[in-house]
Amino acid sequence: MLKSNGALSTEEREEEMRQMEVYRSHSKFMKNKIGQVKQELSRKDTELLALQTKLETLTNQFSDSKQHIEVLKESLTAKEPRGLPSCRTRILFWWCSSWDQCSEHPAEEALNASGSVSQAP
Repeated sequence: MLKSNGALSTEEREEEMRQMEVYRSHSKFMKNKIGQVKQELSRKDTELLALQTKLETLTNQFSDSKQHIEVLKESLTAKEPRGLPSCRTRILFWWCSSWDQCSEHPAEEALNASGSVSQAP
């Protein structure tokens, strides 16, 4: 771009100015894009943390429910006389065996409604 005498022509200076303006424009655009991506990443990190906490809570609740069912089974087994299990016990064992296959678990509510089993703390 330099002439042999070291001076830039008017056209060359204008071209250089256009190139500098394009560079500044691209630089500004990329800085804005980086800022947006950082914000999105921060939002996704927060969302991921919330979902991990929710998963942990639900896992603990599921474990507690399974443990409560085992306690109910043991309690009913201990209460029934020797020999064949009572009808209520057979129903409870059937209900508990299908517990893992259900998305909602009404067994405890049904037992509580009958007034024979109290709810766990």
